[in-house]
Amino acid sequence: MEVLNFHKPHPFEGDSVQELEQDFQNVIDEYLTDCKERNVEPEQPYKGTFNVRISPELHRNIAVYAIEHGKSLNAAVEEAIGNMVG
Repeated sequence: MEVLNFHKPHPFEGDSVQELEQDFQNVIDEYLTDCKERNVEPEQPYKGTFNVRISPELHRNIAVYAIEHGKSLNAAVEEAIGNMVG
């Protein structure tokens, strides 16, 4: 199933907090309506954390890489994933 990307800009505006909140809600409602009309799933938010299982040897290798480059294990894994997916 296709996922509709919500990362494109969706500006909202208003002259008061109440108007901003209402316009924001309208943008979300329009997005959800568009998803329903196109029969696509709305994009789900990502926390930026996930568990991954790798071999002990690969775990050691990335940990050694991180230490040798003065990085945390998380930073080294993020770098590796970033190199793979751009």
